[in-house]
Amino acid sequence: GGSLGFEFIFADRSSRPREALEIRSGEGSAQRFSVAADSSSQVRLDIPARRRGRQSPGRIRIETRFPLGLLRSWTLIEPGIWAWVYPKPEAKAPPPPGSGRSGVSRPAPGMEDFDSLRPWQAGDALRAVAWKRLARGGAPASKRFTSEEGGELALDWRACQDLSGVEAKLSRLCAWALEAERQGLAWSLSLPGTRLATSRGQAHLEATLEALARFPSDHEI
Repeated sequence: GGSLGFEFIFADRSSRPREALEIRSGEGSAQRFSVAADSSSQVRLDIPARRRGRQSPGRIRIETRFPLGLLRSWTLIEPGIWAWVYPKPEAKAPPPPGSGRSGVSRPAPGMEDFDSLRPWQAGDALRAVAWKRLARGGAPASKRFTSEEGGELALDWRACQDLSGVEAKLSRLCAWALEAERQGLAWSLSLPGTRLATSRGQAHLEATLEALARFPSDHEI
């Protein structure tokens, strides 16, 4: 449902600039750019992410009608690059089942320990804002806290049995993972044939989303 942003670098090693170039894919919108003589230019091409899994930009057309617009010169490239398309998170996912270490447990006031900083997000508590960093001219950030009470989440395929279809289950697990990361909680992931141990942070989130992206669409429910 979103888009993939692929970045290309075009370099010119001659004394002649390359004017009014255009790059386009079969599905995405075209981008116009130029490359100065003996220089390079970076171009971002956004391509619709229509399905979950691994996706490449496909065949790319580069063309120009410079200088008069009467004739078109073009070439095709098929770059060997790709990206993961994650499941679309469920819009209004319910809270995960269970309690304690198998669900969300928020730190009690006075029991928190500072863990790290993350970019500020709308809805963050005012007490979590890193005011000193902001006063020094830094980007807005919020503090993450850990708690002696736990604050762990179990993301389990079996907890989504009320949903029909593979994609619906993956969408709910995706929403739970994003919410756990937003709250600074640790979580584990259990899928048929795959299990990720309990951890937290951006690297763990990316590993979780990639596992969801890799999951076979034809899995028997």
